[in-house]
This record gives sequence, structure tokens and C-alpha cells, in this order.
Amino acid sequence: MMTCAMLSAVLLSAVTGSFDDELLSDPASVSSEGSEAVPIAATWLTPRAVLPFVGRPVATASAGYTGAGSLSASSLSLNAAPEGDMPRALAFLPDGSAVAIANRDTDTITFLDVASRTITDTVMVGDFPVDVAVAPDGSVVVVPCVFDDSVAVIDVATRSLLGMVAVTGTQPFAVAITPDSSTAIVSVINDGVSSGFSVIHLATLTETSSFPSSGQGVIGFFFTPESGINGNIFSQFALTPDGTTVVLPDRAGNAVRLYDVATGTETDTLATADAPISIDISADGTTAVLGHQNGVNVITEIDLTAPAVTGSFATSALQGQIVRITPDKTHAMAAISNNMIFVNLTTGVTTATVSTGIVGDIVISFDGQYAFVSNAVSRVIDIASQSQVAALSLAPCVDAVASPVEHRVVALNNRFREDANVYSTNGAASFVEGRALSGVPPEGDAPRSIAITPDGLTAVVAHNTSRSAAILDLFTGTVRAYVDTGDRCLGVAVTPDGQTAVVCNGDDNTVSIIDLGSDTTVAQLNVSTRPADVAISPDGSTAYVTTVASSDRVHFIDLNGAASSVSGSLLAGQMGSIGYSYSVVSGIAASPDGSVVAVCISFDDELLIIDAATQLEVARVNVGDFPIQVSFTADGSKAYVVNSFSDSVSVVSINGAASSLAATIASIEFPLVNLGDDTGTLHFVGNFDGNDPRMAVIDTASDTVLTSVALPGVARAAAYSPTDAALFIATTDGQLVKLAVAGAASAVVDAIALVGSPSDLAFSDALGLVVCPEPGVTDSVDLVDVRPGPWTDLGSGLAGTHGVPTLTGIGDLTGGLIAGATLTGALENAGVGLVLGFSQLNAPFKGGVLVPDADVIITGLFTNGAGVLVVSGPWPVGLPPNVDFFLQEWIFDPVGPVGFAASNGLKGTTP
Repeated sequence: MMTCAMLSAVLLSAVTGSFDDELLSDPASVSSEGSEAVPIAATWLTPRAVLPFVGRPVATASAGYTGAGSLSASSLSLNAAPEGDMPRALAFLPDGSAVAIANRDTDTITFLDVASRTITDTVMVGDFPVDVAVAPDGSVVVVPCVFDDSVAVIDVATRSLLGMVAVTGTQPFAVAITPDSSTAIVSVINDGVSSGFSVIHLATLTETSSFPSSGQGVIGFFFTPESGINGNIFSQFALTPDGTTVVLPDRAGNAVRLYDVATGTETDTLATADAPISIDISADGTTAVLGHQNGVNVITEIDLTAPAVTGSFATSALQGQIVRITPDKTHAMAAISNNMIFVNLTTGVTTATVSTGIVGDIVISFDGQYAFVSNAVSRVIDIASQSQVAALSLAPCVDAVASPVEHRVVALNNRFREDANVYSTNGAASFVEGRALSGVPPEGDAPRSIAITPDGLTAVVAHNTSRSAAILDLFTGTVRAYVDTGDRCLGVAVTPDGQTAVVCNGDDNTVSIIDLGSDTTVAQLNVSTRPADVAISPDGSTAYVTTVASSDRVHFIDLNGAASSVSGSLLAGQMGSIGYSYSVVSGIAASPDGSVVAVCISFDDELLIIDAATQLEVARVNVGDFPIQVSFTADGSKAYVVNSFSDSVSVVSINGAASSLAATIASIEFPLVNLGDDTGTLHFVGNFDGNDPRMAVIDTASDTVLTSVALPGVARAAAYSPTDAALFIATTDGQLVKLAVAGAASAVVDAIALVGSPSDLAFSDALGLVVCPEPGVTDSVDLVDVRPGPWTDLGSGLAGTHGVPTLTGIGDLTGGLIAGATLTGALENAGVGLVLGFSQLNAPFKGGVLVPDADVIITGLFTNGAGVLVVSGPWPVGLPPNVDFFLQEWIFDPVGPVGFAASNGLKGTTP
């Protein structure tokens, strides 16, 4: 029978250090440059309420499968507070020193000092802030918070929250402030049909009135496939400069409506051309212009003093919900395809068309001289001459704001990154000042790709938008470090010895070499345009990196820590990317014996074979239409290539210069997932058919499909586990699926919900843990334990400084393997006592509940600087089965009732 001494030995050995450390992009959307796809956007006529992001529930069992209960999931956030995720709106302070940025996904307002381009302050507000306004006197910042049904008011001087003001109705989303700084006018969606406005007195932080309006709210959305960035497109309103009148385009009613702020009455309704969507008002409040898109393509002029419609002018196809009136009121400026136009408001003639590329926003300088058009290459336009005077290349940006005191603009890159770009905009002398993350570094934004060390204990997650990688300790389920990389991280790989990670930085044209011993970037190597994917030789000496823009190449990198270097490159052919979910670049793989490297040359319909020793091309094998991923059998004799547009798999016999097409497996609709088992006898290919998602199980001896297993969702990534004889599949609809592998009898036996739509998947066999990055709202990774555990959470914790500390079991209590417990959420650097016993006591103790009978008490333990304590060691061999034992940890914490906090109780049961 197991004794207390045996259990104590496990824990004491650990203390002394014996353990060694739903929307998919268009499948036809391809890019020969591997560029980020233009965000998908859609609009509709009738406004709607905002649909909240609802994380899929993390379940512990999946009914309907024979293995129900064999998967257990949790989520690890990669955000590092204070964060600034999904910057959605910005406003300058009146003195021009800083801008306030509303960050939708982290419920924060960050203040960016524009001179130094640093975030100086972060203020927590309510849920889902999507707009921000600054009082003209600079006293307060006002922020509508959609899902709190309230408005945050921030004191500018102290950078602190003054209060939250509840509004009448639901979902406040837009705000304007009267010129005397006394009152905020807030748009309220309600159901998107019967909407309204809330009038808030800023000195008393009270709603003084509210009044109904025509429909306001969400009129569309945008989505960027590569990073998972997404957002709502909202309807617009404007407040006259004297603060007395709200002017509201009624898109569904083909009218513009005027409301008196003081009385809340609708004073005028003016019929217009169909579907007015954008609005601007002149500085003197006499004239408004409206833009009509979606096939209407008209600019309407309104005399607000009459009030009356005074002009309706046909234009080219308007885009982007953008219309502006020039300071002299003679022209309207608007966005059309890749251009900005000037329309004369007397004659209706388009007097100038300025080539700008896709227009993100148009803002006018404080003195009325210049218009700034945001874009990847932003333009400065001289309004008087209606001509471009400067082009400023930095990064794609949309929402912009002009300084009220100088020629400076700050614009948000919130479709591809989470940045604020700063520009000096003084005519021909304009220049790019620089950029900053919208939150305080480090940030863990848009986790995109993942690699796990061979020992299964460490994961490297590359972030697509925050120029960093997170190093995860999978044993404790914590973020170990954030490492600077470069812009737009794509592929990542880890050397077989687990000491080095290689990250491709697509928009920096660099490759980061990360030392996983020190968790630092030790080398930043220049390569040609847009490094996208990486494979590493089995001996760990060489990294093979594809670059997929300009003259596409395969680069050879000698891996040697800080002395790593690019030894050469090979012209490859036309590679690129394709719009599966999150987009996929042309794949590369090294053979298991390291003798050859195979590369998908997607636009040339070829598989390139490179001799690894000579680093020279030895063969090009014609395969199917648009090969996108390649993988080898375990013995390296065959490579399987999935072809996106011919709905097929090409089987290539690998034999140096004599490599050739051996077989074609047809009728697998838009294949993506592509991997084999550990023996080389089976190969798995998942299709990307949302109507009939399947996983084909292929016999590699005959190259025939043994079975095509129906999946509950479309496979995005997968890993094979020989230990579990299973394929673990991440699906785009947010599930982790377990497919029991048994040749023709293979079948789905379990599934569990994830927090969102995963972009990648990696598997730790040592821990039985699947890890899936989750770009988008959560910026997290799913951690799915695929092997049933012996641990039961008994609760009865006692709150301390950081709430109730959590005690989690480690391992499956198999003899000889590592087992123990991890404490998280405790006070930092605090003393801990571990109590263990063989019965459950549940006695009152120190203001809480002592769960175990105190058979053994281990003292002298301490949490680390993150409030974490790991106690573990080899589990004894030969213990009897079905023996229960109980653990709980007590922490010295002055916030506890009598100076102690306590973890939950934990029961372990021997297998």
C-alpha cells in the first residue's frame, strides 16, 4: 500500500530539484507574393445590433462519441497586461500632445504620446469600447462601451476613470461632445431599428435625457484572413459645430434626419437619394454632405440653415463610407476605387481624381491646407490645388485623426496589425515619424503559428501582429517569456535538440534565431522578400526558409546560435499564398533522413526537390494544380503533395534526380491537412469542404483511400500521436476532434469545444497535450489534455491578494513518469505549506477550510515572482491502484482573513 512517506518522497525530491527541465476567406483568393489578403468586407442596408463575441464553452466531455470524457480543455491567454488589443478609434487631445485610443478587445483606453510614440497610460473602461471623443477643453475623454450599456468618462489630467454612466437603452457605440465641453451625445443601437441618443452631462456624470431615432448600429463587417482580425462597420451621425443638432443619415429610410439636442425632437426629415451612408458637416455648421454607395453613387449637399437638399451629384462608385467637405465648402472629397475625388458642390463635376490606392480615411489639417489620405502609402493632398504633394510609405492604416495644433496625423493600422502610425504632414516636407503598438509592449497579439520542442515541454508561438513570439512552459501552463522578433511573423520551427527556434518575419525580410536556453533573439538574419515558411534539417544544422515575393527563393541558414548565418539561396519558382482560413503559404519539408528538401512551387504546379548536401536543385516533378503542402512518409521514400485547385493528392517517389510522380489520388475537395503516421503505412489528408468535411485515410502501399471519415467541422491542422493511436484535428468551427486510427476502421471517437477558430496545432506527446493558437479576440492558446487524468478539483480555496489560488495536478500518475502539482494565482515570493493526507477532513482552519487530513505537512516552500510554485518528481513504481490522496497548499498572504490564503483541495487517484 502507498504510504505517506512514499508520496512525500515524490514531493520532496521535486522541491530539491531532481526534475530536469464564421467566416472563411474565398478559396480562390491567391497571392503570388504571399501578401496579406485585403480584408474581406460586407455591408447591408438595415442596421443591426452588435453580436457579442461568445467564446465557445470549454467542455470536459463531448456527448455522442464513444470516448466521451477523454478530452479536457483550458485556455491560456497570451496577453500581457496592460494591453491594447484591436484599436478601434482614436482622438487627439486639444494641445496635440497625445491621442486617446479605444482598444475594443482589452476594454482599455491607451494614451499615446505622439512625440515619443510611446504609450504612457492605460485606463480600464467598460466592455467593448469602439469609439472615443475628447472634450474641446481637454478635461475628459468619453468612451461608449457597447456591452456595458454605459459610457466611461476619464479624467485627462490624472488619466483615471471618473465613472461609468448608464444610458437608456442598450449598446452605446458612438459619441460626440458639444463645443462647450458640457455634454456628450451618444448613439444607442438598441435593436438597430428603434435606436436612440443619450445626452450625458459630463460635470455630474449623469444622463439628463434620451430620445428615439431611426435605426443605427452595425451595417457591415471586415475580416482579415491571415491574422483573424475582424470588426464591425458602424453607421455614422454628426453633431453640428454649435452642439444643438444631431444630423443622422437614415440608410434604410433614404433620408437624413435632424434632431434637436435640447428637446429630443425630430425637427426635420429630408428625403435624399437611396441609402445615405456617410456624412460630414462644414466647420461653420451651414452645410452637410452625404455619401451614397452600393450602386447609388451620389453625393448629396444639404443646406442646414434652411434645412433643404441643395444638390445631388452622380459620381464614380463610392467606397469606404468616407465623404468630407473642403474648408471653403466648394467641394466634397470622397473615396472611389484606388482614388480620392474632388466633386464641385455647385456644378457636380468631378474636378480632380487623385491616385491614392485604397482609401482608408480622409482627414483635414488644422489649418485647412491639406487632406491626409490613409493607406499603406498614405498621401498628403494640397486642397487648393487638388493635387498630391507627398507620399508616405509605412503600413496600411484606416482610421485617422489630425492634430488640432500642427501638421501631424495619427492613423490606426487595425486591419493588419495593432499599431498607431504617426506622420508629419506639412505639405511637400511631410515625412513618416514612426509607429507604436497600441498597448504597452510586450504584447501577444494574433498568435498565428506554433512549434513544440521534441521533449514536449516548451512551445514557441509566433504572433502575426505584435512582432514577438511567446515561449510557453507547457508543464506549468504558463507564458515563460516574450521574445522580440520582426514584423508579421509567419512560419516557426524548433531544432531537434530543442535549443533553437527559427521565426520567419514576413514584412521585415528577416529571420529571427531564438535561443531557448536564454529566451532571447540572438541573431536577426536578412533574407530576400517575405520569408514565409521554414523547415529544419533532422540534425539541426540547417534551416530552410522560403521567401515568396519578388524572386522567390529557398534560403539556407547555418544554425549556430548568435553566429548563425545565411550561407546561400536557390531560385525556386512562383510560390505564394492561398485563402484557406488564416491563409496558407507554399509549403516546405525536409525528408526524415535529411537528404532532400521538398518545396511546393504553387503557381508552377511543381514540387521542387533540393539535394540537402549540395543545396542544389535535383528535380522538378509536375504535380496537380496549385500544390500547397508537402509531407514525407516516415522512411522518406514518398512525398505526398496536396493540390488545392485540382482537388487531388500527388504521390511523388523520392529518388534524387530520378524523383517522379508515382500516383494521383483524386476527388479530395480542396485538400489542406497533410501528414502521415509514425510507421509510414498510413497518410491523412483533410479536405476544406464546409459542406462535407472529411479526413481521408490513405494506404501508402497502394496509394488508395481506405476510408473517408466525416468530421464535425473543417480540418485546419492536425497531429498524429503514436502513443494514443489517434489523429488530433483542429477544426475551423472551433473543435478539437480525436480520430482513432485503425486503417479502414478509423473513426471519430471524441471532440471538445475550443475558444475560437484555431490557426494551427502542435502536439506534446510527453504531456499528452494539444496546443492550438487562437488569433482574434482571445489572443490565446487552447490547451487540450488528451489523456484522462487522475485529478479531481475539490474546491474550498481561500482568497488572498489575487483571489483564490489554483492547485492543478501534473501527470497521470504512471510509475516512473513525472507527477506533482502546480500552484498559480498566489502571492508573489510568498511562503507556502503543502498539506497532504489519505482522507478528506474539510475542517475549519485559518478562516477557510482545511481539505486534507494533515498526515504530512511540507514547509519551506516559496512561490516565484509570478506567484507560481511547481512541486513535482518521478512517481513511484508499483503502487496499488485506486488509492485516493489529497493535497492543498496554504500561502502566507496578508490579505487572507488571518494572514493566509489557500488553494483549492485536490484529490489524486492512482491508476
